[in-house]
Amino acid sequence: MSISELIERFKREHHEIDRALKEAKLLGAATPKGHKRLLEARDLIIQHLKEENDELYPSLAAAGKNNPIISEDLERFKETLEPVTDKAIAFFERYCLFVMCRYLIEYFLRHHRWFQW
Repeated sequence: MSISELIERFKREHHEIDRALKEAKLLGAATPKGHKRLLEARDLIIQHLKEENDELYPSLAAAGKNNPIISEDLERFKETLEPVTDKAIAFFERYCLFVMCRYLIEYFLRHHRWFQW
């Protein structure tokens, strides 16, 4: 697959991720459907980042051997995107756990009236 084909595929994935996040927000991340959609978005993002690391960046690195501009751009991407990747994963780990705990507490309180103070 050529670099331009990879980039087009990744653009489509960006739109899919964006749609999943917007749907999660619209549904409400604390609702079962919204939380499910948020987890799906998380999975899409993690898979997308893995594919970029496995497919796109090696192709760009190979092209960069013959083109210093591509090589410089790749280094800038690497410096910028590595912290973003770490922050995205940390966000989902914290936020999804928080939302799930909140949902479970609300569910428990709604269905177990004796527990309400």
